[in-house]
Amino acid sequence: QTDGIWSGHTDNYIKVYTKINKDLTNKLLPVKLAEVRGDGVWGEVME
Repeated sequence: QTDGIWSGHTDNYIKVYTKINKDLTNKLLPVKLAEVRGDGVWGEVME
């Protein structure tokens, strides 16, 4: 986590980034994938 940007992986190891002001350490959460950027995909945590 850097500056509120968190990273993780999908079940098939695609890198996913999201920006959120919560501690996501060791969490498995649904994410709505939005766009491909750089080395991964940006998405929004679905709460």
